[in-house]
Amino acid sequence: MVLGACGGGSRPTADPGPLERNGKSGDALTFDGSASIGAIDTWRWDFGDGSATSSEKVVSHTYTKDGNYSATLTVKAGPYVHSASVTVNIGAGCNAIAGLQVTTMNPQPKMPVRLNSSGSKGCDGAALVQYAWDFGDGATETGDAAKASLEHTWMSSGAYDVALTVTDAMGHTGRATRTLNIGLEAGKPTVQCAGTVNATVNKKVTLSATATDPAGMAISSYAWTFGDGTATGSGATVQHTYATAGTVMATVIATTADSRSSLPCAVTVIVGAPLEYSGSWLLNPASSALTGCTNFAASFPATTLDVVHAGTVLTATPSGAGWPAGNALTGIEDAPPAAAGTFRLRKVLPNETRPNCGVVAREESVETTFTSGTTVTGTWKILFTATMCLGSGSGCVPATCNCVAQVGFTGVKQ
Repeated sequence: MVLGACGGGSRPTADPGPLERNGKSGDALTFDGSASIGAIDTWRWDFGDGSATSSEKVVSHTYTKDGNYSATLTVKAGPYVHSASVTVNIGAGCNAIAGLQVTTMNPQPKMPVRLNSSGSKGCDGAALVQYAWDFGDGATETGDAAKASLEHTWMSSGAYDVALTVTDAMGHTGRATRTLNIGLEAGKPTVQCAGTVNATVNKKVTLSATATDPAGMAISSYAWTFGDGTATGSGATVQHTYATAGTVMATVIATTADSRSSLPCAVTVIVGAPLEYSGSWLLNPASSALTGCTNFAASFPATTLDVVHAGTVLTATPSGAGWPAGNALTGIEDAPPAAAGTFRLRKVLPNETRPNCGVVAREESVETTFTSGTTVTGTWKILFTATMCLGSGSGCVPATCNCVAQVGFTGVKQ
């Protein structure tokens, strides 16, 4: 077979959508190549799991086993082809979330009580298609979005266990419960929070609380004080930045829609000095070659990283294995709730020419987590994208060099 660029005309660009997808085995994932550019004649999806390819522009595919896959979209416009890949992570997936709110103040027997499902949502934004209510008195109601909010009448005083189960379009379910007091004196709500939280100077820390009300009333507000003399915060989950190291006490109070407030819940916040990652780091990959590309080998690109850490920005200059001089990778620290010290670095390197592949674009990405000031773990990935095709004229077919090669590594500071 002869390697060469194919005839004249406009070259297409394949766009497979988001470059990373997540799901769980058995779920149907939708792949959409509609954003691809050019006068496209044919579409071809290869899902990377050995299953049959698809020639549809928009296609649904189900992975049957957990693992990491590379789904590749190849488009053809006349004699030209182009491919692009999506990293697919198949794991535990996610559940739908049910939210159960009671909006009627001081509910009484033989009077309608209004309930709603505010806060409910499907997995990854999937639409909710069913709401199933159990009112704890033997009565139930089930339906579509028309049942997202409804009224129910309890005929006698007492404490009732009310439950809502929601189901999204992908079959994921979520359940919420609460005890609703009908005709009983309302006490104070109760708020729960973490006993101790670790924080780092000048980095946001997340504080969260949950509250329940014995009368089943909705919690209308959460009021936070952070213990360092700064402004207060509001919401079930807040973020705050501490300027100095030490131990402080943050507190939160929950208040219901009818203005009953809980006792404070206290969080001990241990604020540590920021870790410094600047220096030379010696890397130890799990393998000398990166896996994921079947038709050629990709060696681990660097034996050391010279790191400059400034605030939330990390710049890493690899050395070893023929890395081009002056090509540093840069990235920004992931925001909470990601672990402190987690960075994602990227660099687009000069194009390469490889046998049987033609011109290949190369992008390096490094995901790192510094677990202390002296150790690091991570994954090195190389995204290869061929810009030429094999064959010529009407026999032009996609190059097989579009892939993601990757390997995990550990490292120590020198």
